[in-house]
This record gives sequence, C-alpha cells and structure tokens, in this order.
Amino acid sequence: MLIHDFIMSDREEILKYTYIDPDDNDITFLNPIMAEHRKLKKIFSKRCISISDDIILDNVEAFAHIPTYWDILDNKEQGLFYHGITIIEAENVPELVQVLLTLEDKPKIKELIKLCNIAIDENKYIVHFGI
Repeated sequence: MLIHDFIMSDREEILKYTYIDPDDNDITFLNPIMAEHRKLKKIFSKRCISISDDIILDNVEAFAHIPTYWDILDNKEQGLFYHGITIIEAENVPELVQVLLTLEDKPKIKELIKLCNIAIDENKYIVHFGI
C-alpha cells in the first residue's frame, strides 16, 4: 500500500536537514545520510501520521490551493508535491485543516487534523512526504 507521511516540524528543524550537494550545488531537504525519507519516521515518530495514497489521489484538487514549498523553503508552489516533499508553513496550516475537515470520515484524517491543530498552537510547520 502506498502512503503519504505527514510530520510536524519547525523551521530550524527543516533547515537542519537541508543539504547542499557540494558537487552540483543541488539543494535537497534531507541530509544525504537520511536520503530515504521513511527513516525520518523514527526521528519524528510521535509526530508522524501516514495517510493512504488513495485519499490523496482522490482529493488532489482540494489540496491544490494551499500555499506550500516543494522540497526546500526556496521553492514556492501550491498544493502537495505528490512524488516529493511538501513544506507547509505554520501560517498556512489552517488552510490544510479546512481541507482535512471535508475528509474527516477517511482513515487517519482525524489524527492528522489533531497534529495540525498542535502545529497551529505551537506555530510549527507540517511536512508531507509523497510517495
């Protein structure tokens, strides 16, 4: 089963894991030691919610208007990066919650809403890891 992981993080934590490859100046969100993003689940296990790919696929348009960054904080986009990493700034997490409230009956969405509400209260980001 394909899944999308959502974690709560702060800006400093995101920047801590940002890596600039010295060979080609390519910037990625993850330190190369942690290139496989699922390994981050161990680091963020108390703050990680996994959502079925079917839920994301069936609702791509619902997420499309949310201001986001793809892979790094310099790459401003909209919506979820299906095959990559999406960073949702604290100020935009309430927009994510509004979308999730329309999907409350789906598995794990209530848990993700709770995580987002904690992120709102603590002024933290939500990071989505696509498939």
